Amino acid sequence: MKPWTPPKRMTKRSLLSDINSIYDPIGLITPVLIKGKVFLQQLWSLKIDWDEVLSDDICSRWTTFYSSLLQLVDLSVPRKVLLADVVTLQIHGFCDASQLAFSACVYLRSVALNCSVYIHLYTSKSRVCINEGHDYTVARVMCCCDISLN
Repeated sequence: MKPWTPPKRMTKRSLLSDINSIYDPIGLITPVLIKGKVFLQQLWSLKIDWDEVLSDDICSRWTTFYSSLLQLVDLSVPRKVLLADVVTLQIHGFCDASQLAFSACVYLRSVALNCSVYIHLYTSKSRVCINEGHDYTVARVMCCCDISLN
């Protein structure tokens, strides 16, 4: 992540630009990014225009969120996905949902000849639930979550 300084005029457009500037192709920081995406969705429900300057409260909350992202600069993820001499390879998928969002992740579990086990987060995805004009139950969102896992 590049260093971030809040823009002089914080707008819905600048916040969307901030969240979309984070490159996470395999979803390693999905649990953190989803908080920002839910925050943006809440702005939509307030009917704020794209270039309207946001209130001090909203700006403060976004600055706090984005500052927490900067702690991820030191995040290091090993490139190794599997053990050498794999005897058994398993794929495990998990998903969860709430009324705000749903997420799914896939782990690879490999067992080597010497019986050592290695488990690695392979990928993850998250989506914010559409709330405008929809009244989804958690069970309905969980179905969407299951579909995203497939």
